[in-house]
Amino acid sequence: MLFIKAKKKKEQSVVVDTKQPPFQSRIKSSSGFYYDDRKREKKIQKSLNGIVYEDPEIQNKKRLLILKSREEKARFREKLKKQELLSSKQPSSYTPTFWLDPSAKFFLTADSNERVKRGDSVLVSKSPEEGVYPALVGDINYEDNDKIVVVERYYSPEQTLGGRRSFHGNKELIATDHLESISSRSIQRKCFVHSFFTYTRLKHVGPYDYFSRFHYMIGGGWLTPDPVDVFCKCLMPFNPDQFMLKCQDCKERYHPACINMTDDEAKQIDSFKCDECRSLDVNQASSSADPDIVMLNPFTSCPFMVHISTLIYHACFWCKCS
Repeated sequence: MLFIKAKKKKEQSVVVDTKQPPFQSRIKSSSGFYYDDRKREKKIQKSLNGIVYEDPEIQNKKRLLILKSREEKARFREKLKKQELLSSKQPSSYTPTFWLDPSAKFFLTADSNERVKRGDSVLVSKSPEEGVYPALVGDINYEDNDKIVVVERYYSPEQTLGGRRSFHGNKELIATDHLESISSRSIQRKCFVHSFFTYTRLKHVGPYDYFSRFHYMIGGGWLTPDPVDVFCKCLMPFNPDQFMLKCQDCKERYHPACINMTDDEAKQIDSFKCDECRSLDVNQASSSADPDIVMLNPFTSCPFMVHISTLIYHACFWCKCS
């Protein structure tokens, strides 16, 4: 490894590793420690980006802790004094500069004062005529002293061409490819759009809890479903707002109306078996009563010997072991 030594400057020598790129040069102090100025700058910038929207007093204290030299701290204190003078001259509706930082990727809602970032679901109210609708937050941009948010709207089942069907839940939303650019001031509050699996396992469903399992293509007017399980004889997706009976053997779910029952009658049943499982039970009971059928299936009590027992039966059909 080759090293090129530069001229000494106040007990410091610059050591450059020729095998590394030039920007990875390191400064070696008299005490023998290496300091990477570029890494230090990145660390300061990363720390500042992470506290952009904190309380200004906390932000300034952290900045002072990061700065090492007295000159940098003195310059920063002078800058703070100028900002205080400027902010005191501004009206009460003045938005501070740290709120409008273009690098920041979140904002606060107008009504509930909640923190919203990319990927959150929100309730939007652009005008009283249009009403309130849910949307998914995408990109957040800075334009003319305002946050411009690109959102992806959620539709209710009634807004699609197919309309609401029997398997649609009361809190079901449909994701779409309908994009809009709105002001952050038109966003009222956050809401929570869960997956279908998460929604069905919620202990308490709040007023702002929804679920989505389909995607609607506006240009074609059709739904693009995820892999959706179907249930019952009608082969329809599961509706979490409808009561369904669950078979204790095959775990299949059935609508009471599809098996000629009412909801009140179905709720009184403690254990339910579907017609197919009941017919299997009858066939098993009839086969166990016939001794010849028992003789033809040896070692059925042990699941690991099923294959071996089949081979023994074909090789020794005269054997009557059980």
